[in-house]
Amino acid sequence: MLRVGLGQAEGVETKATIERAIKDCNQQLKGRDPQAGIVFAGPHFDHGLMLKIINDTFPGIALVGCSTAGNFSSFHGVSDDAITLTLLASDTIEFAAGAGSGLSTDWQAAVEQAISSATRSLTESPALCLTFPQGYAVPFEPVLEKLDIMLGTDCSVFGGLAGMLLSEPTEFLQFSGREVLKDGLPILLMTGPVEYRFGIANSWRPIGKRAVVSRSDDRTVYSIGEVSAVDYYRHYLGYHEDPAREFNLAVYKLSGPEYYICSPINYNEDGSITFTGPVPEGSEIQLTEGLRDDLIEDTYTTSNTLKDVNSSWQPALALNFSCGYRKTILGTSVEKELEALKQTHQPGLPIVGFFSFGEISPLTPGGPSILQGATLITLLIGPGSGELLPDRGTWQSESADSD
Repeated sequence: MLRVGLGQAEGVETKATIERAIKDCNQQLKGRDPQAGIVFAGPHFDHGLMLKIINDTFPGIALVGCSTAGNFSSFHGVSDDAITLTLLASDTIEFAAGAGSGLSTDWQAAVEQAISSATRSLTESPALCLTFPQGYAVPFEPVLEKLDIMLGTDCSVFGGLAGMLLSEPTEFLQFSGREVLKDGLPILLMTGPVEYRFGIANSWRPIGKRAVVSRSDDRTVYSIGEVSAVDYYRHYLGYHEDPAREFNLAVYKLSGPEYYICSPINYNEDGSITFTGPVPEGSEIQLTEGLRDDLIEDTYTTSNTLKDVNSSWQPALALNFSCGYRKTILGTSVEKELEALKQTHQPGLPIVGFFSFGEISPLTPGGPSILQGATLITLLIGPGSGELLPDRGTWQSESADSD
């Protein structure tokens, strides 16, 4: 069994805001004590106080989370100024949280620290890992490779990089227990009878011919074919000074036809381009284009693919990691992405997520986890097929409209 409490509240005063979110969670948990929690928060809160109140209310909780470029939930909508708290309670699923620090200076030690601190209390091998790290200035591909190796092939890694509001530039923050980290790798592990499905809405459509990346270093691409990365873009789009963020790259994996999306974030003086994610040297790439209607339609399509009419399994939670860049493109239509999720999932399913600076998941079930950009990843989590899911009706927060 897996019961979920979901609370989201806006406000300027941290104590009152997190207490309203906790109250909403408790209404849904109906007296059950949560073992784990995930918290997403806007930039202006006192995050240390927020974590203290959560931990004092639920002693021993396995708590992780991060700062965001906005967060959202099915009960309260999309917000730049909210605390969103998800609490998890189960009699059969085991949870454990841990964190590594100094990710940008010694990522190997940070990964080892995170896993050792989380697994010391587990009685079984982990089946699912969630992470919300600092990663915008960190080469993240080797971090995920080490996580995959240490956790084993039966434990997939999902999550999103900590974000910030571009209108209010601050630091990227990560949350682990009572700690607020600035260069950390928090992880939440689940073991026991837990099942999940996931879908990736890339939404950008490949156009034109494929080309080969002839020189790159992690997120920086120096040349594509025989021309610089900047000249490659200008060849197709004409002369322009600023990164053409509406035209992302589809990066095809060297081992197969699957691709992930990377967005250009900086044109460098030497003609290279810095992207949101790693673009391996020797990989094939293709320009893409995306429109608002395409993004919304792809969200509908991807969510519908997660349905299986031949299965009796029902998720207890839909956890979403949406790129902050999607939010920028959608603009005033950003609520439509959430509405698409609500319409395609079963009524009453708690839906929660945040706008990240990079999304983490495998491309295919059982595959290695990679860092992606400009995508919406939907992760459905629930009890094992043989377990009962508690009845779930449509719930309305008493404080949804309060300050």
